[in-house]
Amino acid sequence: MGSHALSQRLGFILSFLDSKKLIDLPPEIRRGLLANVGKAPVYLAPNKPKHGAFSNEWRIVKNMSDKELLSEIEKA
Repeated sequence: MGSHALSQRLGFILSFLDSKKLIDLPPEIRRGLLANVGKAPVYLAPNKPKHGAFSNEWRIVKNMSDKELLSEIEKA
């Protein structure tokens, strides 16, 4: 993909959806995305407040609630 931030956000979202049993994330896709995670942490939603839970795995600051995240996914 060429973008660490994109891999981090996409991987986090797909893992989130997999944890909610909304999709089945194939292990090879997960591994591929994890291999492209950058060193710098990124915010899940760059336009939201700059605080939230940190995912060490994806190096993401989850700065939106599960409800907000699902709502944004439904809009897409």
